[in-house]
Amino acid sequence: MGKLTPDPARAVRPDAYAERAAAFLKSSGAAVALPAFTGRTHGFGAGDLYVFVFDFHGTMLASGGWPEHVGANVVGPYGAGGPYARIRRVAASPPGRGWVRYNWYSPCTRSMQPKMTYVIRVGPYIVGVGAYTIPAV
Repeated sequence: MGKLTPDPARAVRPDAYAERAAAFLKSSGAAVALPAFTGRTHGFGAGDLYVFVFDFHGTMLASGGWPEHVGANVVGPYGAGGPYARIRRVAASPPGRGWVRYNWYSPCTRSMQPKMTYVIRVGPYIVGVGAYTIPAV
């Protein structure tokens, strides 16, 4: 399993990592891809980047950063104005992909940090990869 460590000199952009994860989900299927994302295996353990996958009801199906949240509903107390709602809106939009900015608890620093996440709709799934050090977009 890849170790989650801060990576300020990130060599891989979150959008490229998300595209690779989406392609892996499409080609390998959920039964292989979701455990790989959560376990940070199959090349999905790059520093502080991790793949997460939600369904459109708000259930976390995979998370390389927060494996203990897999199976939980992440809509949470923020409801329509929270991060999940914004992620879902972008994934449901006609392009089915894009950037979302929000604050999220970092598993590396154990504190709230600004985060920029690239999300992609893959059938019934929302695949995302974000960075706490916001990349230029």
